[in-house]
Amino acid sequence: MKLLLRKITYDSTGVPEYVDTEVARDDIVIGSSPQSDIQLLDSGIAGDHARFTRKGKELRLVAEKGLSFVCNGKTCRQATVTEGDEILIGAQMFTCSAAPPGFDLALEWQQVELTGDALADAYRTSLNQLNFSPRKASWLLAVLVLLLGLTPLVNHFWPGDESTDGLPPQGIAIQKIWQSGPLLPAHQVAIGNDCAVCHQKPFVQVEDKACQQCHSSVVDHVPPGHPELEDPAMSAALEAYACQDCHKEHNEPESIVSRSDGLCVDCHGQMRPGVEGFSLEAHPEFALSLLRPVIEGDGGARTVDWQPEKVRLGEAGDFDGADEGEISHLKYPHDIHLDPEAVKHPQRGDALQCADCHSLSPDREHFEPITMEAHCASCHELSFDPRNPQKQLPHGSPEAVFEVLEAHFVKRAFGPEPVGAFERRRRPGRERAEEGCDQDYDCARQQALEETGRQFSQRGCVTCHQVSEIEGTEGPERWQVLPVKINDDWYADARFDHQSHLTQSHQSGDSLCLTCHNADTSGESSDVLMPGIAQCTDCHGDKAHTDRVALDCVSCHDYHRLSAADHSEGMERLMKGVTHGDP
Repeated sequence: MKLLLRKITYDSTGVPEYVDTEVARDDIVIGSSPQSDIQLLDSGIAGDHARFTRKGKELRLVAEKGLSFVCNGKTCRQATVTEGDEILIGAQMFTCSAAPPGFDLALEWQQVELTGDALADAYRTSLNQLNFSPRKASWLLAVLVLLLGLTPLVNHFWPGDESTDGLPPQGIAIQKIWQSGPLLPAHQVAIGNDCAVCHQKPFVQVEDKACQQCHSSVVDHVPPGHPELEDPAMSAALEAYACQDCHKEHNEPESIVSRSDGLCVDCHGQMRPGVEGFSLEAHPEFALSLLRPVIEGDGGARTVDWQPEKVRLGEAGDFDGADEGEISHLKYPHDIHLDPEAVKHPQRGDALQCADCHSLSPDREHFEPITMEAHCASCHELSFDPRNPQKQLPHGSPEAVFEVLEAHFVKRAFGPEPVGAFERRRRPGRERAEEGCDQDYDCARQQALEETGRQFSQRGCVTCHQVSEIEGTEGPERWQVLPVKINDDWYADARFDHQSHLTQSHQSGDSLCLTCHNADTSGESSDVLMPGIAQCTDCHGDKAHTDRVALDCVSCHDYHRLSAADHSEGMERLMKGVTHGDP
């Protein structure tokens, strides 16, 4: 059984905070015991109070012997759980909601913070239960704390002998007693117990140079040459920040990233446009990262250099009006490919789905590259000869296409007539039929050139690709397929976890994708199908919007900005088990 538990609590300002937990057990136990799958602290709740079990297709909540709970206002010892049921155990209320794909049950827990009086019985302890004098024990513990508290100083002046087992020298200090808290797991793997890697000077806060010994590839918040650095006050403000201002080690719960919005809006609130929070009023419209091709060369081979350009959505009126939209040199109408009457999956026979071409990469944010071989070739065959439909053209340059066509027509001119009827064609104004090249190499080569021209100007390659024709040249060099570049990071300054959003809706498949991307109505590959801020604020807001899921700045933005390529490289290193301590 798989249960999705959503714990809902409220901070001091009344803003709801959500924590999702996945529980997978045959029987899911609710009780006050620390071993319970869902622990409830209340004087009226037993260690193992009740448990969720499966009976056939039914999910049941069964209380332990002599115990009960309240289900939909009625006291029960057992009940069949269905969507919409409200379950009250002690002071804690659970609401059953529709389970997302992959789960058997979803519970929303409106956690009630109990007062000290309500918890008194659960934690009641009396000094009379002790078999020794508390006063003597207090003095003894005070002396021990004083002695152990001085061990860092003693260990500095008396480090002890070098270790023979590869571990750092421990001296007489018991480091786990005076250590302020656990290391982040990544740091624990990289440096182990060698505190001196970071704490290079006694009684001095860790300096930036100690962090940069390992994190040498971490980029600055503002890249060199950015206009903001021309402002002396802004440059000085950035230089004043140290790693320790935002990253604190030895914290519990283990976290190395500060999530305070104040660290961000102190500076970004003064910019234009300014940022004060996440709402239509407090946050500017998103800025697209478009790729613009710069074509160089005239009268010969042309090269394309892709330059990024920032365009803020809404400046030109709507999303599709962002200057020229996307320029990928690819012709692709989404609406036709998603129309079940126009295109069907070659194996399934039903309509194409978004997931047939778009699959998430390991970082859960970007998508794997789309290629001709993996996504297009099953429907778009590159055949050119009706008499030999199995013969395929290569998906490559005009030179490669011409070489295949030349070999094909030469073989047909000098070889036996293929089996099967074929209607010979004649172009208007041409006396010689296209197929009449028996034992004639020049004729076969001319046929190859003509078919190459048709592929790059009338049918075939030109159907999906932008083809440039270079005047004044002959042969296959006359045509050049402009390089295809599909944007894989529209919002380079932000991140978006697709995987987590796929579990937040009862929709699935294309209907879920189309709630944010209007692909079913897009007839041009230049259309910008990215949602704007209005789409996100339907569900999200800042802490001032109590009716929405609150987002802070670091929910979507990195302080140390990484490009998509850098992020992908980091994910590959992580998947291969490379640690932070590796070069």
